[in-house]
Amino acid sequence: MLVFLFFINSILASFDRDATVYTWLVLSQNPPKGRCVEVDRETGGKIFQKKATQDRCRPKSDQLKTLWYQNSDGPGGTCYLVDAESGGRVFSKTTPQKDCEPPELEEHIIEGKCYLKGVLSDGNVFLINGSKDRCKPKGLKPQFVISANGLSGRCVSLDSESGEVFNENLDKCKPAETQFVTIKEANQSVCYETSSSEGYIKKVNNSFCRPKDRRYKWIQDKVDSGTCYLLSIDSSDYQEKVTYEKCVPLFKTSVQFTPLSLASGTCHLVDRQTRGGVFKVVVALDKCRPQTVELSLLMNENQKYCLEVDPTDRALGFRKSVPLKYCHDNQKVYSWKSDSKEMMKGLCYEQYLLGEVANYKSVQKELCRPKKIKNVWYFEKPEDVLKAECYEVDSENGPKEYVNQVAKKNCRPKGEALEVKYFHPSKFTNGGCYLVDKTTLGAKFSQRTDDKKCKEIMFPE
Repeated sequence: MLVFLFFINSILASFDRDATVYTWLVLSQNPPKGRCVEVDRETGGKIFQKKATQDRCRPKSDQLKTLWYQNSDGPGGTCYLVDAESGGRVFSKTTPQKDCEPPELEEHIIEGKCYLKGVLSDGNVFLINGSKDRCKPKGLKPQFVISANGLSGRCVSLDSESGEVFNENLDKCKPAETQFVTIKEANQSVCYETSSSEGYIKKVNNSFCRPKDRRYKWIQDKVDSGTCYLLSIDSSDYQEKVTYEKCVPLFKTSVQFTPLSLASGTCHLVDRQTRGGVFKVVVALDKCRPQTVELSLLMNENQKYCLEVDPTDRALGFRKSVPLKYCHDNQKVYSWKSDSKEMMKGLCYEQYLLGEVANYKSVQKELCRPKKIKNVWYFEKPEDVLKAECYEVDSENGPKEYVNQVAKKNCRPKGEALEVKYFHPSKFTNGGCYLVDKTTLGAKFSQRTDDKKCKEIMFPE
């Protein structure tokens, strides 16, 4: 259960004659939680109350201490910075865990996990989880452990006393002298950095093994795809898969479009001599796009398609699906639809034709704005008066025909002076200092203003 107690911050001396003071509001004593508020000195917040930043209630550094709350169910906890005198009833805030660490910590590894344990100045236990490296003994020598496949490994440090293994960066196990070798895997060469004398091996980028004198070879292993290989010009058996572009210069090529349906197709890059018998790969569709295309609206299986088509060959030529908006008639008609649940909400729709069929899409509200509008100040409940907003609506039929939220200044009563009024947060959804119309004190207009203006009126010097 929350305990609400006020304690005036110790930095506010009794001779301070300000009308308001910064006070700490206790929300919980165990653990210490609260917030800082500015209240009127006379009633302690019954007349004036405002949230303030924590630093407003913060005591001087020499009046602070750390307070550790250990988790009841295991390692870890929360560190608090609190006032030294009351232990958090005048000020508290969470602070990094390391701020509560005692100067001396014991390191323990249990079932492969590292724990840090110490005793605080108040005699309580400090127990947290630590990274495994934090528990690693000093002076351990890294060593390379090769994997079962003999082509990789890891660098570790072994604690002979506890039997614990600590992972190390692989560079710590790298010998001073290494060489690069290639090994055939899945019909291509893979590069490794090795040291046979020290049992070190690591897979690296093929650029370290790639021959300087090279050639390329294309193998068409499928109907519309293949593999390009980088080979060595000399007698070595180096073979590396590379992108198809490396093999394109081996052929005189052209593009070839193949229709797949009324609305789609595939573009291939093929060798001219055999028209794809030796070299054929799928490329981006736009590589087959002719210089001149026409837009065509297609209805297929109750689905609309807007297509770019080759006007010279509509049966077998290029076609590509593009957004439907490109096939619109560009005659824009707008209509408003009010929200069935919330009076001050609605959507503007644009009507457009695809062929002879009318379609609709949501657009920005301003496109439905009528020529004659009026501004309306609106809120739902009396306690929400300070959450009111200004709306422009259709001058004759109101929000049913059009509504859009606009700047509050548009609803400010013309020719009527505004009054500064303070609204206590205990009585209104939004509290604070506001400029309001004098007639209704906010029911016709309100605007947040600086709290200083209310304080000057409420607490004149």
